[in-house]
Amino acid sequence: SRAPVVNSANAQIEAQKQREMVIEDYMTSYKKLQVVASKVVVSGTPLCGDKVAPYFGLSTWNQEGFQKEWRTAVQSKYGLTEGVHISNIAGGSTSDIAGLKEGDIIVSLDDWIAPSGKDAIAKFEEKLAQIGKYGTPVAFVVKRGGVEKKVFVTPTQACDFKVELSQADEKNAYADGKKIVIYKGMMDFFKSDEETALVVSHELAHNSMKHIDAQKKNALLGGFFGALVDIAAAAGGVNTNGEFTRM
Repeated sequence: SRAPVVNSANAQIEAQKQREMVIEDYMTSYKKLQVVASKVVVSGTPLCGDKVAPYFGLSTWNQEGFQKEWRTAVQSKYGLTEGVHISNIAGGSTSDIAGLKEGDIIVSLDDWIAPSGKDAIAKFEEKLAQIGKYGTPVAFVVKRGGVEKKVFVTPTQACDFKVELSQADEKNAYADGKKIVIYKGMMDFFKSDEETALVVSHELAHNSMKHIDAQKKNALLGGFFGALVDIAAAAGGVNTNGEFTRM
């Protein structure tokens, strides 16, 4: 009836294996999502009005995006460092056609040296969007297998709503006016790319038609008129405790 004794070294090795499996499973779902999302945001461009931006079809990451206990796992599984690594290339995108690959480490963009560290990904994405506005080929210098390679990528246009994958197991998705978030539980629920495309497109429509802004305006107006009712009730000697404003 006594529990087996497991030494600390073996426990740590097993914990790292499990973390690697979790990350690999997440990345499998993430790549499936981006294959579909890339097609949706590009083909939906005519419907997004002024909410369009240069699109390269690539995603980036580094070890700084993970908590300390997960960094060893991403280092061993994907070789992540503090630099900017390409995590995903959408099939058929301009980056894919130009020859960029998953795992490439970004060295520079048009002679701008790529940053490293905690804020590297945000700085890189901001710079890429800025350079991409001109619509001309962007010179990527990447390190692949220890060798530097220059690749020219011409951006296309796409709806300016980033599609993200939440780690939550809920079967859910949402749009907040700036981005689209699909939950991991939803990706596990989908049986085909068509089902994924339906949900991504649905959330894209919320953003492109500015439904979130409309909700905020409706709530503001509703609160205003509710306040008038509360004030009128108060003038008549009735304390509503702000109930109509909340409604």
